[in-house]
Amino acid sequence: DGSLRDLADSEQASRETIERRTVRLEEKLEKTGADLQHRLLECSKTSQGAVAALEKASAEAREGLKTQLRALQGKVEENRGDLDAALRDAARVAASVREAEEAASEQVALANEGWRAEAARL
Repeated sequence: DGSLRDLADSEQASRETIERRTVRLEEKLEKTGADLQHRLLECSKTSQGAVAALEKASAEAREGLKTQLRALQGKVEENRGDLDAALRDAARVAASVREAEEAASEQVALANEGWRAEAARL
């Protein structure tokens, strides 16, 4: 009888110990789960913040590049206008040179005729 009672008491003590340990493990598990959820939420917020910052920086960079591109296009157009004006000036100078060459050629021809006439008179 005594050994059966001791065995039953021992078994009861083991069950109570197992229950206490199970309750503690469940509490630890719940706390660990809550901690992990909190950390996950913080990581998610941090990631969202980082993504938002990257998107903002990317948008600002795109706008900056667009502004620089427009400025460069303006300079190209300005230079193209300057180049066109320089080409028109060069064409005018070339026309003036041709006219001067033609006039000089006519003067030389007239002078030659004058010299020939003078030579023939002599």
